[in-house]
Amino acid sequence: MLIDDYRLEVFEPPCIPGSPTWSAKAHLTKDISCVIPYLNATIKKGFYDPSTKTLVWRNGNRRVAVKPLEVGATNLADREEAEKVIKEIIELVNSTWERRNEITPSEEARKPPTAMEIYKFLPKTNCKECGASSCFVFATQLAGGEVELENCKPLFTGDFAENRKKLLELLGME
Repeated sequence: MLIDDYRLEVFEPPCIPGSPTWSAKAHLTKDISCVIPYLNATIKKGFYDPSTKTLVWRNGNRRVAVKPLEVGATNLADREEAEKVIKEIIELVNSTWERRNEITPSEEARKPPTAMEIYKFLPKTNCKECGASSCFVFATQLAGGEVELENCKPLFTGDFAENRKKLLELLGME
């Protein structure tokens, strides 16, 4: 077992005071850099930075991150869900480590999309239905993980089906 001890921290996202959702980090007692290339090989829709050994991906409506000395998740309802989700991530890390002989590790870098790359596929109506003042502001918030794609109501109409498909692919959510 690679991870057998950690300290859990559950907190409001610092950039969104009063948020109804929470974030959690498990501060690890040992460095898990060795497993991250194996996770990168198995989590195809993740974004990986080999220079920092950081892997980030979306799991439903939450963002998950694995770093050498911590694992974390965002968009959690409460401490109970935080404990459950962190435990699941740690189980994934440990099971990946146990299966490492069956996996070819990957150091392939994959970067998350920029606000401009996201903006290209938005409706550009500036309708404000998402709560942002413009489509570009929404793209910036989406790139930063502050909002969900589903907040853009026009994108989920038939008129923008192709753009929605491309955005879902870009975000690793298809």
